[in-house]
Amino acid sequence: MAGVGIRLQRVLRQDTLFAYGACAFYGSAIASGPWITIVAALAALLAALALNRAWSDSRPLFAAIIYASCFSSIASAPCVIVSVRQAADAIWRRRLAHIPPALSTALLGSVLCTAAVGGACLVWIRQDEIANTPILLGVFVVSLIFAAVWVLFGTLSYVQWMRPIAVVVIAGVGIALLGGMLGYYLSGSFGALLGFALGWLLMGMGLYVIWRARCPRGAVWDLNAIKGYSDLGVIAAVGLFYQLGLWADKIVVWAVAGEPVNGVGLRLAWPYEALTLAASFSVLPGLAFFIVSLETRFVQRYRRYLTRIHRGTFDAICDAHQALLASMFAGLSRLLEYQGVATLLALFLAEPLMRACGLDPLWKDSFRWLLIAAFGHVCVLAMVTFLLYFERRWEALCVTVCFSMLGFALTIITGLYSGVDSGIGPAIAAFVSAVVGFCLLRWRSGQSTYLIFTRQPIL
Repeated sequence: MAGVGIRLQRVLRQDTLFAYGACAFYGSAIASGPWITIVAALAALLAALALNRAWSDSRPLFAAIIYASCFSSIASAPCVIVSVRQAADAIWRRRLAHIPPALSTALLGSVLCTAAVGGACLVWIRQDEIANTPILLGVFVVSLIFAAVWVLFGTLSYVQWMRPIAVVVIAGVGIALLGGMLGYYLSGSFGALLGFALGWLLMGMGLYVIWRARCPRGAVWDLNAIKGYSDLGVIAAVGLFYQLGLWADKIVVWAVAGEPVNGVGLRLAWPYEALTLAASFSVLPGLAFFIVSLETRFVQRYRRYLTRIHRGTFDAICDAHQALLASMFAGLSRLLEYQGVATLLALFLAEPLMRACGLDPLWKDSFRWLLIAAFGHVCVLAMVTFLLYFERRWEALCVTVCFSMLGFALTIITGLYSGVDSGIGPAIAAFVSAVVGFCLLRWRSGQSTYLIFTRQPIL
């Protein structure tokens, strides 16, 4: 995420338990994107099928949705982060009429990139003799729907339309669950995939209606929005490599230890994927705190700092800069405390949690390493976000490239000694990248005032 942050202060002024809960839920959903919603809906659908002893035949459904999520999140990441940044800039400049062109461009680019990436991968998978063409076509369609929802949800959530977005998302998830269950009993995994996709299609349509109804009337397409991708190309690359880092270990595990799923052609390394999904829920406390606390308190000092630059003395600018840095590092410290407590609790309760999720406790060591990796992902996200706040785009790109490349390399290297599905590689990659990000952040954030003045034109 990038830009000026999300305006949650208005809700927090109510000072009620419901307001704090709503902001925490909304903040964690925004920071994790639709990914956590997809995981929750998929887990609920598979749990419902397992109650009816249908799990043995539903693995093609699980594989199809995981692959569709992988294709859409990676391919659409550059368009999503640029669209979010353009929306944030439009809010900061109070030019909401600039949001529709940026969103339209991101929607088109996201769908085209996902179609290219997903299509190429599925054509390669189709060469397998046991590939199931209807399921692969379903994966392709669902990945396009997911990509559109990524863009719409990520961009519109910045315009603080909390209630209508929440209603649309909850309704879409409910329809996906009902459609998935009904489709499974009518035509198996393929029907469940179509039913699940229907819910997300209706969710995307609902978000589109919100966009057209709430955004100011004006041009839907603008050449300047397309030109913005050349100006924000580094930020687009940041989004791409961050998503690659999140999926790096899964891609390696599928290639090395994956097995074809029931004649579909898609490969899974069960239960590694389920362990990863379960571990991803442990980051919700940290993500909620990151959005609600850091991006409200920090943003207030950030705006004060920018105001001092335009209309303040040098001493006032330095004071605002020191207050900004103090707020940032205090927030990072509290983030580590909140997420650290949540991770330690999950590590201690690993075996009971796995039994509750229907997973074999023999995989408890891998699950614990994946919990540690999820902790590292929150840290990487925080470092990248703050670097983008200080317009340290190349430094943020360095962190995400390190994150993705180490994810691939360390998963392979640690696999030589403990198995690629041990979870050790992604955990080390995440924490090394977070340390690199912290060092760059501490170094470059302290130079912000100096760089601002040295880049001013000489009159």
